[in-house]
Amino acid sequence: MASTYADVSKYDWLQELEKPEVQESLTYLIKKLPDIQQAMDSVDHLVQFGQSVTKDQDAIQQLEERITYSTLNEENIEAMIKLLGKMPMLLEMVERLEQMIVFVESVLGDRESLDSLYRSMSEQPVLQQGKDVLDKLDTIKEKAESTPQENISIFAVLKWMKDPNVQKSLHYIQTALDVFNKKD
Repeated sequence: MASTYADVSKYDWLQELEKPEVQESLTYLIKKLPDIQQAMDSVDHLVQFGQSVTKDQDAIQQLEERITYSTLNEENIEAMIKLLGKMPMLLEMVERLEQMIVFVESVLGDRESLDSLYRSMSEQPVLQQGKDVLDKLDTIKEKAESTPQENISIFAVLKWMKDPNVQKSLHYIQTALDVFNKKD
């Protein structure tokens, strides 16, 4: 009776192999055998490494000392988690900063860009006005130093008071004094 059961189960097994989906699965499994073997070898190496580390008392002692002497506490772990949460924003800022640095380095390395930047800055009205004021101050200084110093009479000062430029300057001075003296 035992031989008939073995014969019947043998035929069932052969009938299973004749099914196309079983043949397809076996073909796929055969193709994947090198990958499976490689994964098993990796697991085996990992197990062997773990076993050798657990047997190495010096390595375990060094690891324990590092953990013991570290200032890893709940507050530090929370701070690390918060910092990890902000990493995308920090990364974006660092990337922007890096782009700016690359741009500035390229401009500083390019003589034409520097010349263009200097020309555009020189053409700005505020800079031009400042330059004109400095030129006038230099002219005034040169003229004052080159002419002999004379005594100025009160009549000369009164005459200057009629000059519109002096009147405008005095008006600015009076307005500035009013603003400075005004209490908030």
